[in-house]
Amino acid sequence: DATKKWRVPSKGTAGNVRDPSKQCKKTKGPFLLEIAYEMRASPVIATVPDRPAITIPVMQIRPPSVIRFENSELLDDFAATEDWCTNAYFAIKSIENLGVACLDKNLETIAQTRATSRLMARKLLARLPMYLASKIPPKKEHLLPGQHWVWTSLCGKLTRVCTLMHLSGHIAQDLETRGPDEGFLALPNEFQQVV
Repeated sequence: DATKKWRVPSKGTAGNVRDPSKQCKKTKGPFLLEIAYEMRASPVIATVPDRPAITIPVMQIRPPSVIRFENSELLDDFAATEDWCTNAYFAIKSIENLGVACLDKNLETIAQTRATSRLMARKLLARLPMYLASKIPPKKEHLLPGQHWVWTSLCGKLTRVCTLMHLSGHIAQDLETRGPDEGFLALPNEFQQVV
């Protein structure tokens, strides 16, 4: 019976097992080698005790969402309006410094402003994994996209930030033709280039 405590006899030697007068001093029975030899062809006779079922705990933490940066559908559906652009003009100094004429030009071509902002956001998201590969250490996997809340927040705000960049005149005019290793900012600029 597998549920009862069993005293293990001494191992013994081949000479001890062959001599029928010798027994294990601890158990007053046969040596362990003899028991193993006799049991090698016997059927299994042990009984397994009943154990209560193990309950698997329910996870209280929401599993992380997976973010694929190549997919532009992750961006929010923000579309700049004339009122939003006007409020940005009065709130942000770099837009105000360009003057009312530049704002009026952007408001006249509001559809182009929206398209450029959306394109810039898509290009930044596509470039982000390559940038992050060299910046996030392998031991900090909890900071990777889809694991940390900041990436969901980024996708929700990036189109707005790109619209402000466009209104400030920071985005290159030929953004559509820029390659993966070319900058997206208009020249000249005072921004540090990150490689």
